[in-house]
Amino acid sequence: MALTTIGTAAIDALAITTAKIDADAITAAKIATGAVDTAEIATDAVDTAEIAADAVGASELANNAVDTAAIADNAVTGAKIAMTSDAQGDVLFYGGTDYERLAPGTSGYFLKTQGTSADPIWAAVVTDTSGAWTSGTATTGKTLVMGF
Repeated sequence: MALTTIGTAAIDALAITTAKIDADAITAAKIATGAVDTAEIATDAVDTAEIAADAVGASELANNAVDTAAIADNAVTGAKIAMTSDAQGDVLFYGGTDYERLAPGTSGYFLKTQGTSADPIWAAVVTDTSGAWTSGTATTGKTLVMGF
């Protein structure tokens, strides 16, 4: 009877070396699922040349596995930033704990800041044509609006 399989008990420790294995003799089909984990992989043994395009997706990454230090400057595009209900004219601002979306305002309104502890808002431009201006000075509470 021919021997077709050899159990690990019949192989001496360190008897099989890389020199004794033909090139391309071990394929993914011959490796049991879960047989290789990080303890069996040498540091820096796997680089981008060994990883197929699109082989690593969100399901292969642990939560919080990629932090800001691992993301190249200017690598995140607008397509990757979701603000719940994206629309043309949206403004992204920091609301104190997270980034938030300010929807487009009314046509002709301006973006008004309300100080360091408040969110920006859209506000109407205030005009006053009461003639309260004198040459080079403005009356208290008046806003100079120039039309071109």
